[in-house]
Order: sequence, then structure tokens, then C-alpha cells
Amino acid sequence: MSYILDFQESHSLEGIESRQKTVTIRPKRKRVLGVGKQRWLTQGNRTDQFRRLVCVTITQESPVRIVDTEEVWVDGQLLSKEEITDLVRADGEKDVEAFVAFFRDRYGLPFEGTLFRWTYE
Repeated sequence: MSYILDFQESHSLEGIESRQKTVTIRPKRKRVLGVGKQRWLTQGNRTDQFRRLVCVTITQESPVRIVDTEEVWVDGQLLSKEEITDLVRADGEKDVEAFVAFFRDRYGLPFEGTLFRWTYE
């Protein structure tokens, strides 16, 4: 189980520790995490403060495209407003505007990456 997903943002850590965060969206990776595989969610990778938070099982690994607050695509399907809201909540963000602003500010829009969904062990 060598692959990990590292988290730095405090809202992400709170969501993981409360087990309410079940999704993360990342830029495209060279290697897949693998649906059905167990992976570690961690904090502080490559630092002295490194710690393993929890082991999870990856249940979904899908392409995602974020254009704006009303246009989010997962696995080639345009999400409804309700589905976008559900995704934002599963990601641990407070609202759709903050969710889209995060990707706009960090990566630029439109953002294309991978959505990972998991279940806790």
C-alpha cells in the first residue's frame, strides 16, 4: 500500500478526521490509485510532521472537469446543480462558490483532473 493521498488544508483534515470527507479532486496523475485498492490518507508528506490519518478503499477514480459553478463534469457526464452540491459537500468544502474558487485560484479554469472517492475502513 505505497500510494497515498496527502492533505494540507485544515478543512480537509477536519473532514477526514470526522469521516465526512469522501472525495478529493486532484490534477491528472501518472499512476492510478486503483479502484478497490486500500490507500493511506496522510498529512505532511515529505516533512518531519508526516502522519498517517486513515486507511481508505478507493471506490471511484473518474475524470473531472470544472468549468464554473454551474458546469462540472464527472466521467463525461454534466452534473446537475444538486449533484454539484453533493460533490462539494463530499469534498468537505462549504459551498459551490468556494469549491470553484479553490480550483480557479490554484490551477486555473477550466480545471481537468481526477476525482477519487473512497470508503473508510
